[in-house]
Amino acid sequence: MKLSWIRQIRDADALDTIESIQCYVRCHILYLIGTTLFPDKLTSMVSCKYLPMLRNFSEIRSDSWGSACLVYLYKSLCQVSHYEMKEMYG
Repeated sequence: MKLSWIRQIRDADALDTIESIQCYVRCHILYLIGTTLFPDKLTSMVSCKYLPMLRNFSEIRSDSWGSACLVYLYKSLCQVSHYEMKEMYG
């Protein structure tokens, strides 16, 4: 998904209901995931695979975000260095 589209949805509605506030927060967290935590090469897109994590707000705070970022960093470093990832994940 394009980050510009997420920004557009996030900023479209007035924050006058609980649903609109939750939508804003979900969009903002997804935007942060795509730009700060798990950016792609172009920093203009975010993968849809992160959407299920935003389904339930009560579970978000119990997720291990530091561990996820570390795994993502190591995976990215392996891809850049062309290291055989089968040895690491095998």
